[in-house]
Amino acid sequence: MLGKITAIEENTVVVKLSVDLAKTDNLISHHVMMQDEKRNLVGEIVDIKEKEAYINTYLNNTYLNSLLAKLDTSLQNKITIHTYNVGPVKNVSGQDLATDISQEQAYKWKGKVGLMTATDYVKASTNSACTSVREYYNTSGCYSNSTTHNYLAKSYTQWTMSPTSNYYSYFVWNLNSAGRLIGGSNAFYSLGVRPVLYLSSNVKLQGDGTAGSKFEIK
Repeated sequence: MLGKITAIEENTVVVKLSVDLAKTDNLISHHVMMQDEKRNLVGEIVDIKEKEAYINTYLNNTYLNSLLAKLDTSLQNKITIHTYNVGPVKNVSGQDLATDISQEQAYKWKGKVGLMTATDYVKASTNSACTSVREYYNTSGCYSNSTTHNYLAKSYTQWTMSPTSNYYSYFVWNLNSAGRLIGGSNAFYSLGVRPVLYLSSNVKLQGDGTAGSKFEIK
């Protein structure tokens, strides 16, 4: 099994890889990897020569090559280049999920391997009271027992792919070990990452996506 299917978006299968990278050393200015369609960098350029975050080059080179080596050719060819939404999400009282998603869509980045966004985490919630990024930051009922209603919550802190616009340009949303979204984290910290990739629309699936019949890639 390649990994867990996070969602199906516009006939494209979104896969969260089953391998969790608990720590990544030298994580520097994570969202420098993010560019808009005019190739303007979002955030500060830490390394003028590279102009990309370490986590970007690692996931889309070393990690991806290691993953491909373990897969047969037919599955290798199903991993697609995807346009990820990487715009900054504000931490504002009363802001709903639709606005969160719209803010993420303001900037794009194309690549094969990315990370989940802040709204990916919110959309995985089965708690009707927890329906926005702000609620997963500010409402204790959402994050104090999040493992019971959000399968993306884990026992370690992990980066998302979403910057936060409330603070400095190098601050990024992360998901802590309690399942709470934290919006003021400096991107040079070493935290866990959970790679995400997209598969082409012609893959065959088994299951209906419910808890009792999860999607499986065939």
